[in-house]
Amino acid sequence: MKTEYCINYDKIMSYNYNNEDLITESLINAYRGYLFNQEPDLVFITKLDIALYTYLYNKKLYNIVQDYFHDQSEYENEIALELIRLYDNFQEESFKEVETSRWI
Repeated sequence: MKTEYCINYDKIMSYNYNNEDLITESLINAYRGYLFNQEPDLVFITKLDIALYTYLYNKKLYNIVQDYFHDQSEYENEIALELIRLYDNFQEESFKEVETSRWI
């Protein structure tokens, strides 16, 4: 199942992060928890897989997410949902940048 719906599973699970980076640790743990849920929501897991992979390997999104969660005292409960929301906003902003920089 993991490779069918989570194409980035191996890269995410083998990602080397700083032990003091509690946000990344929480995100990876949330990913693992959702993935091994008895009745996983496959659409949600696929979105989470893409968002978490992008967070780990895109410095700009990484900084956005770190800044967002750094200001919150508790982020455990809905961290995966918030990551997807931040990822969607990031994608939308990236699209706007490309759209507005069209050559005339």
